[in-house]
Amino acid sequence: MLSIKEYVLIKDKIGEFYNSEDNPQKQAEITADLTTKYPEYNIGLCLKLIKLSQNDEIDEFIAVLNSLVDKKTFDLSITYPYQVLDPDQPEFNKEKVNILTVFLKKRAEYLEANYVDSHNKTLYLKELFGIYDALKDSVNLESVTKKLIVLDFNYMFIKRHYEGNVDAPHRQKMNDFYRLYQDSFNEWNNTIEEKMQVFSKVFSEIKYNSASLKIAKIQNWDEFANSYIPKLVCAKNKLDFYELLAEMVHKIGDNHNRLSFPEDIEKQFFNPGLRLNFINNKFYACTDHDHDGIKICKGDELIKINDKDIFQYIEENQSKYPLVKHFHFLPKFSTFYKMGNELLTFSQDKKLKADFIRLDNSVFSVEFSPKKESDSKKNSSETAQNKIAFEMLENSILLIEIPAFWGGNVYADFVANLKNYDIQKIRGIIFDVRRNAGGNSGIGDKIFSHFTNGEVKNYFMTYTKVHIPIHSLDGIEDIKLFDHMFIKPSQNLRINCPVAVLTSPYTGSAAEGFVFLFKYYKRGKIIGLPTSGSTGNPLFSLLKGGGFLRVNLNISMYFTCKGIEPDIYIENTITDLLKGSDSQLNKAVEYLINKKDGDLCS
Repeated sequence: MLSIKEYVLIKDKIGEFYNSEDNPQKQAEITADLTTKYPEYNIGLCLKLIKLSQNDEIDEFIAVLNSLVDKKTFDLSITYPYQVLDPDQPEFNKEKVNILTVFLKKRAEYLEANYVDSHNKTLYLKELFGIYDALKDSVNLESVTKKLIVLDFNYMFIKRHYEGNVDAPHRQKMNDFYRLYQDSFNEWNNTIEEKMQVFSKVFSEIKYNSASLKIAKIQNWDEFANSYIPKLVCAKNKLDFYELLAEMVHKIGDNHNRLSFPEDIEKQFFNPGLRLNFINNKFYACTDHDHDGIKICKGDELIKINDKDIFQYIEENQSKYPLVKHFHFLPKFSTFYKMGNELLTFSQDKKLKADFIRLDNSVFSVEFSPKKESDSKKNSSETAQNKIAFEMLENSILLIEIPAFWGGNVYADFVANLKNYDIQKIRGIIFDVRRNAGGNSGIGDKIFSHFTNGEVKNYFMTYTKVHIPIHSLDGIEDIKLFDHMFIKPSQNLRINCPVAVLTSPYTGSAAEGFVFLFKYYKRGKIIGLPTSGSTGNPLFSLLKGGGFLRVNLNISMYFTCKGIEPDIYIENTITDLLKGSDSQLNKAVEYLINKKDGDLCS
């Protein structure tokens, strides 16, 4: 059994292996060292296998696989090069498919045979899930899912929702069971037993796993949470119960630590589909919208809801659905920025009156009522592909918009697009991440490697809680899991020209980690509005009644609940909205143009 110290050292070695792609000798030393020091585990051999999957050394490839059949698993992220089996991956190797397939079946047989006597059944099941998924074995995949979903719902949730192959034919049986399992949680009789079951789950998951508590204004989680018990017990129905529960969770302040409402509650409410922009402390319609012959125009200001001033309405409904989904998060500017699109949401059995003022100061009212045709009118820009976009602007300034750090191979697209330009002639680069809500932070790290001339540390301000009960005997409660990770300068392409990064309150999670690198190392000028203020990996729990709890396992001590402040604060105006102009982008162009001529890319 590994100690915490060994675990951290091994994870550091794995990171060092991946960061040494340009140094095969170093990688070989790491794999040999890990294989020698930890012969019972798969670590060193799996890293070696990754390299062997990229060349034609068949005999050694087979020998390593045979050595792995009866090893203990340590890190599922490096178990086997499943990409070898996938024709859509560059690592696909037709000659090695049969070899790897035979090995996976042997490994599955070993795991199944030793499952009953194993000390970590969950780990065995996770590996079996990966094997049967890779082999497209629908029967065994369903069987493993039935066991695993009870032990680790979070793992199953992530596997289904974040890997892109959720609808693959071999997953159909597994998906059918998953839906039945999730539906089984929807029943709600509003009993005290149900309420306390949900409360206990939420209370304990946050207490023992949430990194967000470290920076929350809540001084004593036990006392704070327990104060909600009388109110939760007296909740009249599921909606009242979940509103109280959401308030309790969201008052921690970190929007990566949140409660999602059950689907049947969501369906009780209606939103007419009018998007609102938060500009200079006011809410404006950002698109034209027609409702029963009354036209709401882009730029019309929302001034009242149900005859109440907007901020009075928000204050009174801060802990009611839907505003409770946002209101209690920090920073407040980000909260109001995102809450705009929920202001006009109302119960399906009611109506909502909204007052607007036009640019000519005329006031008009709209009474919204639930209509299916309005519900289906989604803003097309919301469903646009998360495709990285390059555009050469005036004065040889290159604009690179990265709308997300997920969906497709973002880093490969970045490198491929960059090759279309003569780097030597670029005066400056603008990164636009204003609508980038995050994804895989490793993508931002790789992109930043092209913009640094020296090795830099990242994640050194990340806090991940470590819960070791015996440490309480020594009075030790505040330990974080890891120290930092190094980002090495790219050996293939180094870009030294000035950089500007455009940000907004929608810039979040992995995108904030990307902005942090340019801000902290003074490698770029941050222009626009403060970022969202949250990052971290999730722990999902399915709750009685159909709700979801997301516990944030790691935070940034630099920007969680605070956001990253821009170097040049500039808010797009109502004039920008009406004319389709972009003051933030214009300011970034102006900044780069005014840099001295010698500051060109190289």
